[in-house]
Amino acid sequence: MEFRLLARENDSSPFGACKPDSFASNVIGLTRRIPDRWLYRRLAFALRRLVTFRLAGRPLDVESMGARFRLYPFNNVCEKRILFTPQYFDAVERAALAAFADALAGEGREVTFVDVGANIGGYSLFLAAHTAGRARLLAIEPQPVVFERLCFNISANPGCGVKALSVAVADRDGPLTLFLAPRNKGESSIKMVGFAPGEGSSVTVPAETLERILDSEGIDRVDAMKIDVEGAEDLVLVPFFQSTAPARWPAQLILANTPHLWHSDLHALLTGHGYRLCGQSRRKRLYQRLGPDEAAAPARAAEEVAPVARLGLAVARSSLTP
Repeated sequence: MEFRLLARENDSSPFGACKPDSFASNVIGLTRRIPDRWLYRRLAFALRRLVTFRLAGRPLDVESMGARFRLYPFNNVCEKRILFTPQYFDAVERAALAAFADALAGEGREVTFVDVGANIGGYSLFLAAHTAGRARLLAIEPQPVVFERLCFNISANPGCGVKALSVAVADRDGPLTLFLAPRNKGESSIKMVGFAPGEGSSVTVPAETLERILDSEGIDRVDAMKIDVEGAEDLVLVPFFQSTAPARWPAQLILANTPHLWHSDLHALLTGHGYRLCGQSRRKRLYQRLGPDEAAAPARAAEEVAPVARLGLAVARSSLTP
């Protein structure tokens, strides 16, 4: 079956052809140094708008979080954050992921990371840079224009080891409708959420269950996983835990914090399958799978919550045995 792609919206010139001018470079340098405080954030956002207006729809080639990116900061919030304020881009979650990868490296293992809803590759390319490519990284993104950007960014980082898949992860296999948000390409979803019917557009994309994707890729064990699919996280996780062997469940799970969009209680699902909520922010929740001793100890109840701002990096290390 063939799937229709959207009209070309991306610049295909080689990386480096879209370098920032001196004004943009200076502003980007300033916004990346701004502290994470409300007033400073307002200043960063105002400066961001100045650069975005002057770009008139052109992308910028930059380095951010240790990797190279071509970023389009005018129609994707994720790209705005990575370009101007990467220090705000899920910093604690990325730190926990990096600490987990370091712990595995200390045991002589490479981390296997599955990024469901990879967008333009922020998490995957960050981890690739952190591990110097010594990781197995699978980035899954169904939105055609965003997937093309993801592939470009992977190609701009030779040897990064990231594999990209253009498929929607869902509760069934086969073609599905992907609803495209009109103003933020990163908000596309197989659920119609975040915008009124008729406001956006749609495209037909292939869909597979998470278990089928792992089977196709020959992935027997997932160390860490990030799932951010704009409210459809329940359609990914409920069938996954119903049919997938526990040995394949991720030890660390970074989950979009969108419970108001779920039709199933994912917190109850996860705690019932041996996970503990270690921390949460406005955008994400961080879960850790408990080892046998931890799961049996009443004092380590799954409902224990630590604010993400105080989350220690030690939670990233899994105590599970293979």
